[in-house]
Amino acid sequence: VSAMADSTNPNARSAKDFLVGLTVLLSLAGLGLLIVAFDAVPKMFAKGYTVQANVTDATGLTVGSSINLSGLEVGTVKEIALAEDVASGVIVTMEIQGEQRLPVGTYAEVVDQPLGGVSTLSLRMPDMTDATWLPMDGSAMIEGGRVRLAEQLASGLSDLATGPFANLDQIAEDFHNLSI
Repeated sequence: VSAMADSTNPNARSAKDFLVGLTVLLSLAGLGLLIVAFDAVPKMFAKGYTVQANVTDATGLTVGSSINLSGLEVGTVKEIALAEDVASGVIVTMEIQGEQRLPVGTYAEVVDQPLGGVSTLSLRMPDMTDATWLPMDGSAMIEGGRVRLAEQLASGLSDLATGPFANLDQIAEDFHNLSI
């Protein structure tokens, strides 16, 4: 009976069509907001290029891991595969975002994260005396390695020893002389 009432009442059908249309429009608007909120628009349309890195060990690195240059994310890991000669290590294919150019001699380091986090790939730039750039056509291959957490800590402690704490004895002696 209600189906018959809907077909005979054009206002009820028109209101129903309006509500369906409104629901579709609101859903599309919500989807658009989610895409913008999660920063997917720039990644979907961003131009980029691939570079491969030959690293000794890719433990902890996953597809989607961040690629950092001077502390800024410049791309993501696209693929990880063993080199044809397994003794040569692992080939990591990186997707570099935008038009960020990398100079010849750039070195890739797999960096462990503390407390078991996902490793990242950090790009280290060479001295910029030679302005030769890697090709952006996907044929570029760079060398790489791994920085272990213990090595990072040792390097940090070494930097402290040669940094502000290097002259601690002299500062203590000067303080002692001032107090006399």
